[in-house]
Amino acid sequence: MAILHEVWIIDSSGILLIYIHDPNLKQKIKIDPQLFSGIFGALNMLSNKAMDAIIMNDSKLLILPGKPEDKFHVIGRANKKTRDKKILSVLERIYKDFSDEWGDQIDNWIGNADEFDSIREHIEKTYF
Repeated sequence: MAILHEVWIIDSSGILLIYIHDPNLKQKIKIDPQLFSGIFGALNMLSNKAMDAIIMNDSKLLILPGKPEDKFHVIGRANKKTRDKKILSVLERIYKDFSDEWGDQIDNWIGNADEFDSIREHIEKTYF
């Protein structure tokens, strides 16, 4: 069973780069990926402090902020009872995988999310 229910990779302005969810997750409990990335981007711009977690009912979202030079964030949703350390460990590995393949190219990205298909498939197979 996957530790994470959902993962978003969002650029620093709130544009959704990648969204992946546990295929066993029921549709009614998924968070709309575009809506969430827009809200996250707005909150991130308005906040004076970096957000690191959001708690919702039986879930929690942990936010792994990107390095300023990478210009993206990795966010994961998991069961509220799952230990933060375990979730962050997976998010850090996803961050590294994405950064290794795309970190230095985000500035040149022209908005075609299909370009991320290979890394999206890798993350899905590896972590879900």
